[in-house]
Amino acid sequence: SVCDGNFADKKPSWIAYAAISVAMDVLSIPKKSALLYRLDNSPHMTELCIQRLHQIYNLASLQLEEDGTDSLRNGSPPTTVAAV
Repeated sequence: SVCDGNFADKKPSWIAYAAISVAMDVLSIPKKSALLYRLDNSPHMTELCIQRLHQIYNLASLQLEEDGTDSLRNGSPPTTVAAV
């Protein structure tokens, strides 16, 4: 999503807030709105970022399913780090 042109005119703080919000959604963290309420000073712009990040996540999920990898659906994030 770093190279997504949709974020070119967005403030880094909006993108960061949106990324935290989406991560909390994906991880099913309760009371997300209570935890993040004070951080958001531009709800409309942040919501646009959240929607785009959800689209990117869903597209990545579909791609992994098509490739035969079901890590997003079984609870594992797509970018896990293996211990060596």
